[in-house]
Amino acid sequence: MQLKKDRDKRVKSGHPWIFNNELEKVEKCEPGTVIDVCDSNQQFIGRGYYNPHSLISIRLLTRNPFEKINKEFFYKRIMHSWEYRKTIYPQDDSYRLVYSEGDFLPGLIIDKYSNHLVIQILTAGMDKWKQTIIQVLQEILNPDCIYERSDSPIRSLEQLEPKSQVLFGKLHTNLTVQLDGIRFQIDIQEGQKTGFFFDHRDNRRSIKKWVMDKTVLDLFCGTGAWSLYAAHYGAKKVIGIDSSESALELANTNSVLNAHSSVCSFILEDAFDGALDLIQKKECFDIVICDPPAFAKSKKHLPVALKGYQNINRLAIQLLKPDGILITSTCSYHVTRELLSDILSKCSSKEKRILQLLRYGTQSMDHPILLTVPETEYLKCMTLKVK
Repeated sequence: MQLKKDRDKRVKSGHPWIFNNELEKVEKCEPGTVIDVCDSNQQFIGRGYYNPHSLISIRLLTRNPFEKINKEFFYKRIMHSWEYRKTIYPQDDSYRLVYSEGDFLPGLIIDKYSNHLVIQILTAGMDKWKQTIIQVLQEILNPDCIYERSDSPIRSLEQLEPKSQVLFGKLHTNLTVQLDGIRFQIDIQEGQKTGFFFDHRDNRRSIKKWVMDKTVLDLFCGTGAWSLYAAHYGAKKVIGIDSSESALELANTNSVLNAHSSVCSFILEDAFDGALDLIQKKECFDIVICDPPAFAKSKKHLPVALKGYQNINRLAIQLLKPDGILITSTCSYHVTRELLSDILSKCSSKEKRILQLLRYGTQSMDHPILLTVPETEYLKCMTLKVK
């Protein structure tokens, strides 16, 4: 495949994506076919997989002309990812093992839950190598189970059907893992994403310095990760609110698992409505955690999303005592750090409260960010003192 003249700057700078309008010559081949890419001067740029049905036509796997895409390639990449995780989390057995472009395996996500692996395949190119990936994972990690949770809507853009199935071994339905001394029961079949959100791990750890003997409100609490970290670090009262009944069932289970049921309570309600109810009851908290889902899944949804983030953060600020702590985040790639700062500045002005930034965080280290691929940085988390 050949790129159009003057359309290769971004790719040559390190970005692995090539869009269909950047291609000069298009060859006929099946989705997922591995092809070589060259610039308008016929100079080799990289080797990747091609999908004629996708807006992102090519995702590069290597820039080494001598590196073949085969079982050895996947073995080396996955082994390298595993060695890195063992370095950053030497005492742990649960983390994101492969983070797509961040680990130079675009379209592939693998989460490790102790001796269970959950894979998510997002592209036709990776789907073609699924059996090879399974073999490599068996050889490197010898798991009890490999489960596929390829049910993301993104697959439809690649003309792939959703898949949720056991690929190898036997699934343990009451799977429990431990992170930072806290036990979590994981539902890898029905839970959100692959069953747990590892990406906030460093941000959750950061609350240790704030929560001792404090009251905490956890909006969009899901299965209770933030709530349990708060209780683990000494909060005297934690209330979690979420609209998912199944998520709250796990949150309550996890609370009992960690002997925090006397501290943690969970309310089944929309987070916006729940916050309004608490305001009407004149409730106030020392700390409010606001970790909503991605309101902006695409750029066209951004205006509505920004209003949503502003509304929920205004409610969160109203629920805080003077000098309270707001921990707020967005997992929407399209909501940049600057946009989040602007949202919070507007909230500050409208609520006549001063916000003092104490910490800025992003995704945990098992979600590595490539500076040449801004899409690999999606999570922004701010800790603020509210005067």
